[in-house]
Amino acid sequence: MVKINHADPELIVEMVITKMDDTEDSVLLRSLTNGEEVANPVHGIQVRSRSNWVGTELLIESWMKVGGREGHFHDFWSLSGDAQTLTMEHRDDYAGQVSRDICQGRESCSSVITKIDRMKTRQGESLFFKVDVGGETLRVFGRPEELAERLEESGYDIPPSEIEAGMELHLPCLVKVGQGNNGYKTIEEFLPEAAE
Repeated sequence: MVKINHADPELIVEMVITKMDDTEDSVLLRSLTNGEEVANPVHGIQVRSRSNWVGTELLIESWMKVGGREGHFHDFWSLSGDAQTLTMEHRDDYAGQVSRDICQGRESCSSVITKIDRMKTRQGESLFFKVDVGGETLRVFGRPEELAERLEESGYDIPPSEIEAGMELHLPCLVKVGQGNNGYKTIEEFLPEAAE
């Protein structure tokens, strides 16, 4: 559940997340949409953030230190035309930054494809892999045919007709991590685990 109270420039977001064991976790975040930096404690970690409007989207930039490294997030929020659906889209995340550091200077990194999931994007719903790279998660988006091709590159034969959101996987593989055009961290190539 997400509750949002917005009276420009103040934005207060309360998120209640129900875990698998039915316990609830609550997070309260305060932000200012005029670009002024604000700090919020989240599970004992100090998170600095700055928000401003980019066209019709609200860009929320956040910084936090975890394990001696500073992560930098870009979240873009947009409201549907009928004002009934809020889309929150991560376009850059800490997982990718850490994964790049872990793989730096190496031809490939040991990874595990853990799950197929889906999320709403501007183009509609999109399927994606969750890929654990050195303990951090990267997402790889695609149509079922494209995801099946990535699986085949990794040494696994799962037909597109069987690829669906919610599939739990544990498929070891190797990946080459790079940086996309906009500075986003990407998986450039999947390889079978035996290729190491």
